[in-house]
Formats: sequence, structure tokens, C-alpha cells
Amino acid sequence: MRLAYTPAAEEKRRDAHGETLKESRFHDQASLARLRVLVVDDETDAREMVRRLLEDWKAEVKTACTADEALAIIRTGWAEVMVSDIGMPGADGYELLRRVRALPAQDGGTTAAIALTAFARSEDRTQAMLSGFQSHVAKPVEPTELFATIAAVAGRTNPQAGMAKQGTAGAVNGEAPLP
Repeated sequence: MRLAYTPAAEEKRRDAHGETLKESRFHDQASLARLRVLVVDDETDAREMVRRLLEDWKAEVKTACTADEALAIIRTGWAEVMVSDIGMPGADGYELLRRVRALPAQDGGTTAAIALTAFARSEDRTQAMLSGFQSHVAKPVEPTELFATIAAVAGRTNPQAGMAKQGTAGAVNGEAPLP
């Protein structure tokens, strides 16, 4: 897993006027502020890296290292989105999601779920989606992809913001238009 990403490094980039550039143009189109996200991963480094990213993006975060611990948090109704590793010892991410989906909606049974896993083949993505995950993000995690995926699953995107930046020729943010 890549651990080199730091928002501070991104903030050091400056535009021609010396203004700090945003970490990503996607942040103009979505927000994770105050979104309650549960991160489930048995690997401490991976779990903490995702937690730090989410907190940098102003999300509220709880973490769990086992399916049982995650299920206890889900049952409180706190989480809006669950980002879960698949390959965990004991009950894996698929078993965790089966248990979550067996809960009544008021107990977290409809919590949005994203698989965050090193299982990155197309068959793995298909299995995650067919198992009930709304999306699949491969490790090593690309921060912008994680941000956009969580925002989309949580309904926190604003497609109009992206459309407003397009010029009449179809250019986006000063980039050449797509053919």
C-alpha cells in the first residue's frame, strides 16, 4: 500500500499567482465534510492511512479491525458509509457485508459499502459488486479515486460544479477537450 501521500505535500503546489492549489479538482465537485465513515481493515497501517485521508477531507471516522467490531458500530446506526477490506482473518469482508445486510434498515442494514482490497482482478471486482458492495477500490489506494468513490456512494457529488468548469469547446479546467 502506498503511504507516501500527504495532503500537506499537495498543498505546497502553487498556481501562477502564488495561491495554494487544491488537492484535487474533484474537491470542488464533492464533499465528505461530516460524512460518517466506518473503515474496516485488519492491517493497522492500511486502516490508519485511510482514516487520516478521510479526516483530512473532514469526514467523521470510526475504525474497526474485525468484522465483529465493525458490526457493533454498524448496529448503532452511526455509519453512513462502510469502507471494508475483503481479505480479513476470521469473518472476511463478504461475511461482514452479509451480516450487515441481514440487519433491519434502522440498525444499519442499508449502510452503503465499498470494498477496499488488494484483490484487484476484474473477477474480484465483479464478485464484490455481486456480493452487495456498491463499489470496489483496489489497493494500493489512490487517494483521488477513494475520495470520488466515497462521495459518489454517499450521494455527495455535485455534477453541476464540474459542468460549470467546462468551456464551450469542451475543455475542463484548462485541459484540452476530449476527442
